[in-house]
Amino acid sequence: MKRYIPNLIPDQHRVMPHYFKESKSLENPEKKTSNAWWFVFLILFLLAIAVLPVYAGLSFWLLLMSFLVAPSVTDFLEQKLRFQYTPKLKLQVFAGLSLIAVLPGYQFTVKRQEIIVQRTFEEKQAQQKAFLAIQAEEKAAALDKARKNSLQLRLAKIEPALKKKQYSKAIQQLVEIQNQLRDTDTQESKMVRQQLALAYVSTHQFAKALPLYTRLIENESDNSDYLYQRAICFQKSNQTLEAVTDAYHASQYGSKAGEKLYNQLNPEKKRLLYYQTVCCDGSYSPSNAKGRGACSHHGGVCDWNYPIYETYRKYDVSRL
Repeated sequence: MKRYIPNLIPDQHRVMPHYFKESKSLENPEKKTSNAWWFVFLILFLLAIAVLPVYAGLSFWLLLMSFLVAPSVTDFLEQKLRFQYTPKLKLQVFAGLSLIAVLPGYQFTVKRQEIIVQRTFEEKQAQQKAFLAIQAEEKAAALDKARKNSLQLRLAKIEPALKKKQYSKAIQQLVEIQNQLRDTDTQESKMVRQQLALAYVSTHQFAKALPLYTRLIENESDNSDYLYQRAICFQKSNQTLEAVTDAYHASQYGSKAGEKLYNQLNPEKKRLLYYQTVCCDGSYSPSNAKGRGACSHHGGVCDWNYPIYETYRKYDVSRL
């Protein structure tokens, strides 16, 4: 390319004044091509990163293509392999890799479609399960409500029999209801156990009432009425220690009947411990002296053998 230095020859000595002109600087076409390839590299690299979480195969090919068109990589390859990586050759490589990438791209499309179909199926299945679960809950709630209403009606019919002291009939019906409820801890089960236990106590079937009161106490350990009733059952079953224990705990929870039964089953008793010398001023001789001079400073001896007792109960259940 010719290079012109302006004003080197004066105007009057120029032979061809119109020939020697400064040429306009042209932009390097290689720079434009390099920028274009850098742009292609950036697009392919971003696509590779975007596709990577979904399909690694297509991401690999896009990443390989991006590096093989990057100008810095091509320059490195030209230096190491000693060949000229022309734009034409670069286009051929790019086209070849694009054809090879068709298969991963197709697989990616198919796999993505399969994922969409699978997700749609799973969503529909989840919606169906949720709908069926709601239906099942509503059906169970309706059945439970109907069962409770039926049970309440049956219990309401038993109350007159209990009031009329028709215990045999009431016990038969209560046992049937208890078998239907099985071993549950619902409010209805609690009512049935309570009424059946009272019916057993009223008919002096204390052994049958015991497990019912035990189950009631397991759920309400501070119920003084249950404790008192079980104490009665223990008493009638000749299990005195157990009866005393329940009567004591019932009294601790405020049951007057329990306190009365506790004192009846486990009354306070006295026993003699020893004899003590008592002075006339009411004090005791610390050495329990019996000879002369005892209580000399306390008005003399008024009683040489004053009995000292202690109070106790046969069953010590305060620590149980």
